[in-house]
Amino acid sequence: MSYVIGCQDGTFPDFGHLIPNEMGGVWVPPIKILDGYWLKISDSKSGRSEWITGARHFTTRPHECELDYGEPLPGLHVVQRQFCPQHEAGTGIFFDIENRAATERELLLEFIVRSDVRGVFDFIGDHDETKDIWLRQQEHGLLLFRDGTNDWFGAVGCRESESTGSFDAVPYESNAGKGIAGVLRCRITLPANSRHTTAYGIAGSVVSEEHAAESCRRIFSSSEEMIREKIGTMTEALGRSAVSIPDKQLEQLYDWNKVHIEWMVSELPHLGRYLYGGAVTYPFLFCDMYSIQALCAMGDHDLARSTLRVLREQSERANGNGRIIHEVSAFGNIGNRGNTQETAHYIMSVGKVFRWTGDIAFLREHYPYMQQGISWLLDVCDKDRNLIPEGNGIIEVQGLDAEVVDVACYTQQALAALAEAAAALGNSQQSVRYAKQAEILKHRIDSLFWNDGNGTYADFVASAPVAERVVEGAIRQLKINRDYGITVRPRTERHYEKLLGQIGCEAGEMHKRPRMSNCNWIMNIPLETGIAPPERALRQLDRVRKRYTGKHGLYISGVERDRVMTITNGVQAVCEARYGRIDEALWYMHRIADTFGCNFPGGIYEMTPDWGCPVIAWTSYGIAVPLVSYLFGVDPDAPNRTVILRPDLPQGWTECTLTNLTVGNNRIDYTLRRKGKKVQVEITDTRPGWRYLVDSSRMAGHSFHLIRRTRQ
Repeated sequence: MSYVIGCQDGTFPDFGHLIPNEMGGVWVPPIKILDGYWLKISDSKSGRSEWITGARHFTTRPHECELDYGEPLPGLHVVQRQFCPQHEAGTGIFFDIENRAATERELLLEFIVRSDVRGVFDFIGDHDETKDIWLRQQEHGLLLFRDGTNDWFGAVGCRESESTGSFDAVPYESNAGKGIAGVLRCRITLPANSRHTTAYGIAGSVVSEEHAAESCRRIFSSSEEMIREKIGTMTEALGRSAVSIPDKQLEQLYDWNKVHIEWMVSELPHLGRYLYGGAVTYPFLFCDMYSIQALCAMGDHDLARSTLRVLREQSERANGNGRIIHEVSAFGNIGNRGNTQETAHYIMSVGKVFRWTGDIAFLREHYPYMQQGISWLLDVCDKDRNLIPEGNGIIEVQGLDAEVVDVACYTQQALAALAEAAAALGNSQQSVRYAKQAEILKHRIDSLFWNDGNGTYADFVASAPVAERVVEGAIRQLKINRDYGITVRPRTERHYEKLLGQIGCEAGEMHKRPRMSNCNWIMNIPLETGIAPPERALRQLDRVRKRYTGKHGLYISGVERDRVMTITNGVQAVCEARYGRIDEALWYMHRIADTFGCNFPGGIYEMTPDWGCPVIAWTSYGIAVPLVSYLFGVDPDAPNRTVILRPDLPQGWTECTLTNLTVGNNRIDYTLRRKGKKVQVEITDTRPGWRYLVDSSRMAGHSFHLIRRTRQ
């Protein structure tokens, strides 16, 4: 994994809050190597020199970014292309220089870099105590440098055979940090109406100076081959579980979700291969059930398996008791030992992957820690033994560590997943016990959390003293938000003050009842998981759409009503689709789609429309899962070589296709065609002996005809 963070005009200003003013530049986790790089071109005949900045156009492609600078010198057109290789810790940079003049030109190219060798954001402190050190210049102007304290190394090189390097450079921008500047110089002759491409390589290493140097040489000498390899990787990803649907905006977004996933794959020797959370702010491994489900739907089962393996291994190292960590840095340091719902998320995710893959060895590998996880939830976190663990869920706000609705629902789903896993492994007694607990908890959630007065499920259930503590935490959170520069509206403060007063009138009532504090989006988790009975689900869906959504979709908090995330819209799309309202699901999916390319071409911001990470993994959940699992209705049972198809075509859709769908070792092409009230389901697969069961419950009034072929 490597990435370049800068501005679309080609500059590298200081910015960022996790590492203040240090989040830009060139990164090869677990280290950063450059604050930035800049090209200066001098024309020997005219005597003019120009910094190549102020790009007129910025283009994102799956495999590269392009910056078009126009003509910084008269008749000289310059384009930069940058890419991050699949298997090298660095980046490759091309400058395509076109002489549009009628005369020959002699040009001096000065590629100037400013080092800043430091660690990525970590949870144990800063990794930039001393000034960087230039080591030496090697052949072809290869510049080598290192951190002043740690054995972390960087290298910058140029493919031009006559290039030279020195350490007397003055960069275009002045950056914070303890870096130093160097320059690679080369001269080129450009005949009239000709074009020349100069290739540069940037690499880093936590192994040795020579390791960085060799990687850099490979990048600048083999850039074209590496780009072809990256194009091949992207083409393969786009070909897995490919959709063709009438809504081309959603089809495009689905494809870009796959690209984003490829951008966020990390493979580090001391950790393994995994999907990290989001760029730029969260290049960590998270416990993210949502992205795992998207990976399954989009056909990248190997990445789902390896991500869960790294997550389990790091959790065993940090906790060892079944609890799943929240996040781990590229150095392997833990920032949070785990929110309560994340252990349930892990158990659920293993179950989902098993249903898609039928990989019994994978299940057997994880099953002991799944059992430890449910024991931690029910024996350690569930103080009153009602099957609802106490503790923080996915909403990371002060005080909300009671019996929270998302923790309850995901624990119920974890028990159901364990029941299936135990049965698959031949542990019938354990399977019966887990299934019984799952059924008890399902009914308990519905009875305890439903708030009939609000027409929704509650944020949490609690006695008056616990509720008072939760609301006091919400008030503290407002102060924290204000300190971070987030606007806090007076009506929000009044809401919590009023709520606190109402709880005070209960005079310490110890009976638990459903409570609304933040009116968070997690109120919808009983619907997302299918726990809610249809009559309550439909009532809540209408209520949420009317009261808790704005022009960008579902608010994070129905009280504050100021922020929307892709995950809130994604979960709500799944809720709508699960209860047979696919057209309403499309509305939430389009709220995600509407932000595509907003500020960052090719990106979808974490916070709608344009705040937070420009690319975040769990956005894929809100597009891939509604499409594959609900619109196409794919419900895999790979262990039993069975696929249940429960399609739900939106109004006006007459044909859609899902190609190269992976279930177990089978590859399936699946087409839906509707004419009037008749639907043809066409299946072409690669494995004989598989069963396909069509469930028409989501398209009542339609008749279905299944055509099945197996490729020889």
